[in-house]
Amino acid sequence: MRNQTHLFAALDAVRARLDEQRPHTPELTIQIERWFVPRYIYCSSAIGREDFVSARETALFLEAEVVSGGHTLDAFLSIHRHQRALELVGAAAEDGIQFDPAFALTIHRMLLEGSRALREGARPGLFKSEPSSHARRRGHTFEFALPSETGDLMTQLCSELHKRETAAEPEHPLLTLAWLYFHLFLIHPFASHNGRVARLLCTLVARHHGYPGLILAPGSVGELLDSLVAVHRTLPVSQRKPLSPRYDLSALVELFAAALSRTGERLAELVEGRKLDAGSFATRIEADQARQLTRFVGNKLSWRVGATAEVRALHSRCIELAEKLQSEGLLYSVFVERAEVVPSHRANRTVMGQLPGAEAGLIGEVQVAVVPSETMKGLEFPPSQRLVIGVGSTQYGLHLVLASDKENERPKVHTGSLRASEWTADALEAMVVRGVDKRRKSYEYELNVLNASRSQRFKLKRLHQDAEDQVQAPEGPRVRPSQRHMSARETRTTMRLRGLTPAEPPLEF
Repeated sequence: MRNQTHLFAALDAVRARLDEQRPHTPELTIQIERWFVPRYIYCSSAIGREDFVSARETALFLEAEVVSGGHTLDAFLSIHRHQRALELVGAAAEDGIQFDPAFALTIHRMLLEGSRALREGARPGLFKSEPSSHARRRGHTFEFALPSETGDLMTQLCSELHKRETAAEPEHPLLTLAWLYFHLFLIHPFASHNGRVARLLCTLVARHHGYPGLILAPGSVGELLDSLVAVHRTLPVSQRKPLSPRYDLSALVELFAAALSRTGERLAELVEGRKLDAGSFATRIEADQARQLTRFVGNKLSWRVGATAEVRALHSRCIELAEKLQSEGLLYSVFVERAEVVPSHRANRTVMGQLPGAEAGLIGEVQVAVVPSETMKGLEFPPSQRLVIGVGSTQYGLHLVLASDKENERPKVHTGSLRASEWTADALEAMVVRGVDKRRKSYEYELNVLNASRSQRFKLKRLHQDAEDQVQAPEGPRVRPSQRHMSARETRTTMRLRGLTPAEPPLEF
């Protein structure tokens, strides 16, 4: 038998979450039953069948006794009978009752008594009187116990179950469930409804140990049969018989562990007040994907898996910083116009042009816009300006690119650690704030130029050019601003009328 410690640990963790909320309040108990009962009855009734009442129809009938077309009345009455049998199982689980053959017969009678569509040979509350037909799956044949053996085998099964439950060192309940289901399947004690009875008895054991009921989705019937075949084939043909202790139950254990964990997770969300609804759907999906991504990163599948996670993390920090810089003023406003993570082929071309080759294939972009005020009249405003804060990654590190929509401005590139958490808050804040502030000042300059007189306009342009030259000038002897603009000044002097000097504002003719 394979090592299944991890399955037991995962299932026990789900049970621990359920135990934290026990004992349940009456309101919560009603809420749990309202969620669990319709799903259990639908799944247990529909598995392996084609003519079944849908999940929605089952819930509607249990809630308001509303029937729908396309099904016989007996199909809906069977839902009611199934509900009564499940209630009996729940009460027995709470009281700690160990089932015996009489209890199994009672469950079978409750499922069939009063039915108008009994199969030939079906006897509610009695073991089979005719041999069961062989079952086949992918060329494998199951031969079930004979009617003459059924009573003794059921007594032995209940006795062996009691020993397993009361042993000094009892096995994990998941192993008990798999053992119980498999041998009930091999015994096949009834002429019909063997699967429903087996799932109800397994639910009794599971709920007695604090686990949720056994819900197997209708679409998993193939997987269930394959698991039963895998267990059956672990022994030679001559040794295949009910209650043999030598079967390897691993395949069935894995199937039941997944089913119980799935149901337990949903119930835990319900009792913890985290039931999935429209308001929390997006947040829950993001959190689930984040957990899954953590598992992928931990498996070290590819450097790009980790790199894309780090791009998203640094991108999120840039969004937080940019949103803090948003402001709405009398002349212009600064706000985050767009924030998204896009594939490289859709990313900003200027940002992509600054990244080395073999990047991670994902770019985080935060677009900050400086736009004119729509309520300020009487002024001339320049076009809006935008700054794209791009985050990319290569195998050498994360790259933060500040790209303007101005063609003559060269983007600013910052390169740092591969891990977003290692980018210090102060350094990252300085990069983002300076980039946005530069774009704001550039817009403010253009606004002043448009609304200044001609001589003032000239002074503003000269001051702006001096500041740009000081930033972009190569190392070497510095040139005074007066020398740099001499040729332009001489040109303007030759164009003036002789005998006149400049006035503020300039003369107009």
